[in-house]
Amino acid sequence: MDWTCECGTQNPDGTKFCNQCGAPRPPVHPRRNTPSVPAAPPKESEAKAIPPPEPPQSGPGGPSAGSTGPSGAGSASRTAPAAVPPPTGQGVPKKKGKGCLLWAVVILAVLLVFCLIAAAVGYFVVWPKLKGSNRIKQATAVAEMTKISVALEGYKTSSGAYPSPGHNPDSYYSIVDPGKLAPQLTPVYLKTVPLDPWGHPYQYGTSPDDGSYVLICTGSDGVNSLEQIPSEPKDTHCYEDEIVLEKGTFVQKPGGEQEACSKVG
Repeated sequence: MDWTCECGTQNPDGTKFCNQCGAPRPPVHPRRNTPSVPAAPPKESEAKAIPPPEPPQSGPGGPSAGSTGPSGAGSASRTAPAAVPPPTGQGVPKKKGKGCLLWAVVILAVLLVFCLIAAAVGYFVVWPKLKGSNRIKQATAVAEMTKISVALEGYKTSSGAYPSPGHNPDSYYSIVDPGKLAPQLTPVYLKTVPLDPWGHPYQYGTSPDDGSYVLICTGSDGVNSLEQIPSEPKDTHCYEDEIVLEKGTFVQKPGGEQEACSKVG
């Protein structure tokens, strides 16, 4: 009859020593027909199949998860560790778009404030000084004379001749204040007949046949020292010089650097 060694190996009946570990065959009890066979330890595969014992549940009266029982460290090793919550926001990339947009808005706001300040300084400080300068006044006179010329051409187109305040037999052009033309030019062709930027009236005259006209700005001194109408366009360099427009064309006007050539103006 086969016998089982203490190491769990089955051996034939005729062997006296274990084929696996070499242990001697245990003696057979005289009162029993079968040898005393110790309980075989569970095989390794069976031991793995047996689930480990569940850790004790901590309750109101039970031991806590961190306490150790009589078994010491072995008991503590079977206690389930407490669940640790994952860190908030870990692994989630931060959005940088809002920060960049905020900085862009701040920069634009600062630039807008600087622009408003610069515009205010220019309008209330710089522009009044430039507007009062003779160079700006010369440019304004040229613009106003052009506007009056357009009105005169419009009047001639509808009436056949330029408006005439009368003629001076001693001069080709009868020079008068164009303000006397207000009944003929306003409000159809001009809203008002302006004074020049220095506060003097422009001077206007027509030819004997009313087919041509001349418009003169006397400059910063308000004195017409023009001896004759230039036959060819020319530039002036003094604030006191006249600006002359003849039949829609400037025959004398400021050009290049300008300066005060007298103490007047």
